[in-house]
Amino acid sequence: MARPLAPRPALRRGRPPALLVAVVVAAAAVCCCRGGAGAAQGDGDVMPSAVCPASSVTDQAVPAIISFQTGARQAYIGTSGAAELRLVVTAVEFFRLEHANGSAIPARDEVLKADAHRSVCGVLFEELWASDGRGFPYPSGCYYGQETATGAATSREFGIVFETKAGLAPSTRYQIAIRATMRQGVKLGDEVIQVRSLDDAGGVIEAGLGGLSLTPAAASSSTSPQLTSLTLDVDGTGDSVSIDDTSLPLKVNLTGDAARPLTAGSHLRLLLRPMTAWALGPACAATCRPAAAGQLCGALGRCSGEAVVEGEGRNIAHLELPTSLTPIRGTSVTPTLELWGLGLPAQAFFPAKLGAQVTDISDRFPQFIESSDTIHWFSPPGG
Repeated sequence: MARPLAPRPALRRGRPPALLVAVVVAAAAVCCCRGGAGAAQGDGDVMPSAVCPASSVTDQAVPAIISFQTGARQAYIGTSGAAELRLVVTAVEFFRLEHANGSAIPARDEVLKADAHRSVCGVLFEELWASDGRGFPYPSGCYYGQETATGAATSREFGIVFETKAGLAPSTRYQIAIRATMRQGVKLGDEVIQVRSLDDAGGVIEAGLGGLSLTPAAASSSTSPQLTSLTLDVDGTGDSVSIDDTSLPLKVNLTGDAARPLTAGSHLRLLLRPMTAWALGPACAATCRPAAAGQLCGALGRCSGEAVVEGEGRNIAHLELPTSLTPIRGTSVTPTLELWGLGLPAQAFFPAKLGAQVTDISDRFPQFIESSDTIHWFSPPGG
């Protein structure tokens, strides 16, 4: 069950945190994310963990999910339970956790643990989800430290604090939606985040090594396709589209770069958000409607559902543009894609933007943008 967070800025400066001490574990790779391995699993005190970006773009803040699973440990239901979840970004030179709105967290900014507040959780995290029917435990507060040199790398820690005996549950899958920036030099399987559940004395109940689920791709080339905007057909009713009527399609308008248009066979991945709410089928239905007479936009070569976190709900519609397509460029060729039968998410949600990754015919040179409009679903009364 997902738990929404309402962001409200809360930053303060204070003393530098103590140097971080690495948790040493015996790890073996476990596949948890779309695209490959990257979780750690070991001798009972290590939880499977992974970091799953929704896009392979580098040098840009993109949505991502930290995924982990707790073990069947008595400590989670003991005297204090899990008092804290700590996330340690191990090398910010290659992987940075950003504010939930995508802006960078300054290196010397921090919120001390003593000042942990729920508003900070909203500043850092977009979504919190648990497979447990009770949902992700409601945080009493969140905090984060300054960037700290630890040997050859620079690390940074983030914490979610829970009330006594109201923390993580045993044998439960969790997802935390974040914004993150990847740099060239990191690759599939590289450890980028340590995930630790702590008791009230600061002892480690379990720890996982969150490996990256993909290798970041080369930046877009001078000829690779580029979108300049992604808008939704709101039919003059505002800037947000309700998806409550599943008999109607979700209409997405594409505007391509005049010099680098979207051409036949280009790939378009539409990221549906909230990411933890959706569960598309393995196949989807989509049609393309030309913007003007004489322009071509034939049958799409592909429409399939993909999951950011493998084995969880599919939240990406992967489309392959038609082979009969007038290049999508400028304001003169702006076709509309219509996606049918997406179904309703498990929960209602407030307005959220779509994400979109565009790649060329060989699925290379990614670009990631967000829609200017939003979608929403407000559950009916009593629903």
